[in-house]
Amino acid sequence: MTEMKTHLRFSLLALTLFAAADAFADPASDAYRRGYENLKAQRYAEAAALFQTAAASTNRETAAAALLARGEALFGQKQWSAASRAYGELVARFPESPHAPRALYARGCAEFQDGKLREAQATFADFTARYPQHELAKRAETETRSITRARAAQAQHAETEAVAKAFEAINTLTREGKYAEAAEAAHRFLKEHSAHPHCADVLYLEADCARRAKNNCQAVDAYRTLIERYPSYAKAAHARLELGAALSDLGRHAEAADVFAASDATNALQLCAGSLFKAGRYAQALEQYRKLASQCDSNSVEAARTTLLIGDCYAGQKQWGPAERTYLSVERLQSSDALRPAAIARLADLYNAMGETNRASLTREGLKRRYPGWK
Repeated sequence: MTEMKTHLRFSLLALTLFAAADAFADPASDAYRRGYENLKAQRYAEAAALFQTAAASTNRETAAAALLARGEALFGQKQWSAASRAYGELVARFPESPHAPRALYARGCAEFQDGKLREAQATFADFTARYPQHELAKRAETETRSITRARAAQAQHAETEAVAKAFEAINTLTREGKYAEAAEAAHRFLKEHSAHPHCADVLYLEADCARRAKNNCQAVDAYRTLIERYPSYAKAAHARLELGAALSDLGRHAEAADVFAASDATNALQLCAGSLFKAGRYAQALEQYRKLASQCDSNSVEAARTTLLIGDCYAGQKQWGPAERTYLSVERLQSSDALRPAAIARLADLYNAMGETNRASLTREGLKRRYPGWK
């Protein structure tokens, strides 16, 4: 694009403008001739002023030539916007002038030098559309392609800077413990940079910050989007567990159970069973707890705890007999010392639910005698 700096300078003016000056018969011709001499001497300010006077001529040829020359003088002063206006005025006032094509091309050059790449691109495109056979048409096409590349590079640079700034803002908010603001900043980033290669990381960050801010609705949306769009993401498995936890915190236990059921985490079966129970899906919870029990050492604390939960599933279905037998079986487990009081308390609650209030009272009295410090 360096050609633009000398796009018309004296080589064109010497051939067209100076020759035309001899034909000017109106009073503006003197101002034009003096302006041209100043332009050749690179006294651009004086030339621009004189060409402004000449441009007021009633002679259309003189006025058009003076506007083109004024644009050149302003271009020489690097007054890009003023030069662009002079060229534009020529094209607007004298579209039929032989100087109009060169003025339009020069306007594109001035706009480029002014950093107005979009306007310059449009001007050069306008030039090739108006004057496809002009000697400058190929150059205009070349400039259009160059500007397209420059604009793309400019846009990429701006995108890079915007992304870096956004990341820094999110990280700063996170470090300061401003999780709600960090989650919102991450959400905005995803809207503005939806094709960024690190969207998965930002989604995870949004969800994590939303969870920390106790905004579980936002966390659920972000985790779901992450899992759906990036199933192979390194933290997808953990995101699934967090999604289930967020749904549970929202009381959406049935949805949480479905999420946990799709997880291959070691504790997924237990989490799924617990969510099913909270959702009132006792039969399905019972099935999951039975699977869990089959994986436990029969004398482990985990086995005792799972047995209690199986009893709870029976009780939830009002299967009083199986529930009672299950709670009582905890007594026989060697590892159930810590859980025996809980099993007895459940028995008391079970008897109440069965309408056997006397039996419930006796069971609670026995619990107090055996475990006076248990609550």
